[in-house]
Amino acid sequence: AEVQDRALWSALAQGAIRESARMNAQGIANCVNGFPKAEVQDRALWSALAQGAIRESVRMNAQEIANCVNGFPKAEVQDRALWSALAQGAIRESARMNAQGIANCVNGFP
Repeated sequence: AEVQDRALWSALAQGAIRESARMNAQGIANCVNGFPKAEVQDRALWSALAQGAIRESVRMNAQEIANCVNGFPKAEVQDRALWSALAQGAIRESARMNAQGIANCVNGFP
């Protein structure tokens, strides 16, 4: 079951915003994929993670790209630079993506 504690998610979101500039590709992808979209509708969080994903997209592997593509909430994140960087990563990593990664990208791109 998902933890529906807004105070917890708010505290973690603030930490992720604070640390986003130091996160590597895996950290960014884990945060993007892990934050529950219904509980965390924090534009500052998604913006900070988007900037991190743009920065780290050249270092992301197939799974990290797929997790980011599927994980960013499209309603909150309408950042052309982000989707362009992730598209370039998906093209680069597509030969290494498994069926789930391909499905995440197909489902996740706006």
